[in-house]
Amino acid sequence: MEKLLKVINVSKKYENQSGNALSNISFEVDKGKLLAIVGESGSGKTTLLKLLAGVEETDSGQILLEEKPVTGPSFNLVPGHKQVKLLFQDFRLFPNITLYQNIEYVLRAYSKSFQKERISEMLQLCKLTHLQDRYPRELSGGEQQRAALARALADEPLLLLLDEPFSNMDVRLKGQLKEDLIDIISKSHTTAIVVTHEASDALSMADTIAVIKSGQILQADTPQGIYKQPLSPYTAQFFGTCTIVKAQDLIPYMKEQLQTKKSMPYPKDTLICIRAEHIHLGTSECFHMKATISKISYYGAYYQVVASVDKRLQLTFHTTNAFLSKGERVPLCIDTEAIHYFYA
Repeated sequence: MEKLLKVINVSKKYENQSGNALSNISFEVDKGKLLAIVGESGSGKTTLLKLLAGVEETDSGQILLEEKPVTGPSFNLVPGHKQVKLLFQDFRLFPNITLYQNIEYVLRAYSKSFQKERISEMLQLCKLTHLQDRYPRELSGGEQQRAALARALADEPLLLLLDEPFSNMDVRLKGQLKEDLIDIISKSHTTAIVVTHEASDALSMADTIAVIKSGQILQADTPQGIYKQPLSPYTAQFFGTCTIVKAQDLIPYMKEQLQTKKSMPYPKDTLICIRAEHIHLGTSECFHMKATISKISYYGAYYQVVASVDKRLQLTFHTTNAFLSKGERVPLCIDTEAIHYFYA
């Protein structure tokens, strides 16, 4: 697969910060693929996008787009790389001109015939043809986002960067916009990077996910790899409900199963990660321990149950059983094949 973007040991520090905003960031993006950069607020996600777009300088390292350096404002009279488009969550459409004119503006260097043809293509791609004469204020939030996408894609950028594109949207609208975004990016064969703090958005959209924390990439992998083989407790917990316990605390209840899983003794600080969907109510065929239910939360499709085995061991699991009650003592079964280990 052809690599469109290469980020090599990039670091960035701001004068008013004690530590680095980004530290030795490295990753690659294949042409035509979508990368999701996921992390908490303040982790360095937006800073990274600004460096990729060439609107801020790197302190060290290198960013290559089609093997050519992406440089910052000190190298360019007008900040920003011409073939990289950065879309912020406020869309930044020109308010006093129509949707058609917003797209036309980015194509002003081209012939009138090309402009007309390209604008028509973008309006059709983004399902906005019937809204072309409206002003941004007359568009809904979803329509504004599609309009910003149409404008960004009009002059065929090599790389599209989106900063929190679904922020402050209700669940129904976000679901529809996510489908629209994936469809538009796929049909336009655009390489894209989406920044988000929502794990579910990244899992459902991306070809590859990069997890960032405190300015460092903790892991970059496929959505399946991130979810099933996390490299750190932080990544495991960010991408779904899970119980993380010391192996030594679980061994008394599952000694035989854990020894079968790993023949050598566990190091003292070994941690075990068990996702909520891999803990079940016990049966005659599978029983590992008994636990007392301390909390039950209803999530529509399932109940999330917290149960204490002893003072050191508390497990969280999902069930559709609607007849459990707080204080009830229940048998539990753990899917040992799905257990994940973190070695110190």
